[in-house]
Amino acid sequence: MENKNENNIHKEVDERTLKIKTLKENKINPYTSVSNRSHLIQEVLENFALNIDKKSKIVICGRLKSKRGHGNLIFANLEDSSGNIQIAFSKKEMDKKTGELNFKNILKLIDVGDFVEIRGTCFVTKRGENSIMADTCRILSKALRPSVDKWHGLKNDDKRQRFRELEMLSDRGVLDKYKRRFEATKVIREFMWSYNFIEIETPILQSVYGGTYAQPFITHYNELEQDFYLRIAPEIFMKRAITGGFERIFEIGKTFRNEGMGPAHLQEFTMFEFYWPYADYNQLMDFTEKLIKTVIDKVYKKYELQYGENKINFKPPFKRISFKNLIKDYLNVSLGEIDNEEKLQNFIKNRKLDKTLDFKNKKSWASQMDEVYKKIIRNKIINPVFVTDYPKEFMALAKKKDDDPKTVATFQLVVNGWELIKAYNELNDPLDQRERFEAQERLQKEGDDEAMPYDHDFVESMEYGMPPMAGWGMGLDRFFALLEEEENLRDIVLFPTMRKKDNNNNNNNNNNNNN
Repeated sequence: MENKNENNIHKEVDERTLKIKTLKENKINPYTSVSNRSHLIQEVLENFALNIDKKSKIVICGRLKSKRGHGNLIFANLEDSSGNIQIAFSKKEMDKKTGELNFKNILKLIDVGDFVEIRGTCFVTKRGENSIMADTCRILSKALRPSVDKWHGLKNDDKRQRFRELEMLSDRGVLDKYKRRFEATKVIREFMWSYNFIEIETPILQSVYGGTYAQPFITHYNELEQDFYLRIAPEIFMKRAITGGFERIFEIGKTFRNEGMGPAHLQEFTMFEFYWPYADYNQLMDFTEKLIKTVIDKVYKKYELQYGENKINFKPPFKRISFKNLIKDYLNVSLGEIDNEEKLQNFIKNRKLDKTLDFKNKKSWASQMDEVYKKIIRNKIINPVFVTDYPKEFMALAKKKDDDPKTVATFQLVVNGWELIKAYNELNDPLDQRERFEAQERLQKEGDDEAMPYDHDFVESMEYGMPPMAGWGMGLDRFFALLEEEENLRDIVLFPTMRKKDNNNNNNNNNNNNN
């Protein structure tokens, strides 16, 4: 069936190529540069009655989505980014013009998928459909390939994700989904500006990566003869900007982590991060609830979501629970009873949890305890929960709590088993920071791939004086995937990273569609 479809497509490409030749022979440019558009389609529809009363001449542009002939009439549907409207072409009206596309040209040379410019007047058909009666039609861009839905649509995830534009063309709802995502990003920016935050930019290429625990992508800077890293987080440079005199700052930008692929993980993703001097992480929990409520109220319009088999309710306030109480509730053991590697390993063995966990390259108690938390506890948390006050070993850049130096003043917002947000009171003691970097450096030497390297420039920056502050980071792809009820992050990214296509294999190896 697939080969038959390919043959049909190649045949139609050949036919459309001949039409391009015919258009040129008739001195009609099939790829013009200039348009005279006066209105978006949605603007026409919103003022339709007024346009009829005034007999206004309307010029609209877009892609033909359908075309059907009825004797001396041709009906078509035209779509632009704002909407869709029916177009009527009358043989009597269209054949008045010279040097333009006449009725026969439109019937024989214009295809579904072509971009055209239509001039005409508004009218209502006998069936009550708002339409445009065209008096002029110009071709703007000839499509060589037929629309994907003509030959049974998109058949697999690889094709959908590799050619997202085809999915949007065949399903208007997909286009609307991405519009909502980018509208929500705009709302986030406006919310931050309303609290006097300034948006800044920090380097993507970094000589020392840091800000979280992750493996980086490595590239080589030829002129400097030095390896650099794509940032795993913007955190370090944002804090250095605070040292330089900025106060409330945020950044929305791409971040890269060279880790395994899966429905909940992307190697290139959009991070939203902010830092707020003189604020505390408890304030940030309240702030988070306000931010999420604003985005839902303005864009998504509903708090209750169906996510796979789970129902999620984003209505604030969210539950708050400390890490140690979470351990107690889910594992029926106190954190003090498993607070070193030997105790933890004995506990795992006694509970027969070893088959669930992967301790490869996890050389510290913190990384092993984090594995237990993620695999056994976090995936059971469905509705939004603020998990607070993690052990200090979990976060090398977070400040210890004054009343409990074994923990750091931090929270994660967990939803559907995902870490959606991480936030904490930022460490601003350079002596403490130096000790933590030294501990991370030792773990690196022992083979911990996710340990954080020592950033000497950052420690020196702290030594000049850094104000107390709280910081916060959210993976926007996860946030929008939840709000759109998409179970795979790749389906909320406009053009996700794809495995290189084997052009010698026309069947596209559907076994590789899970990348």
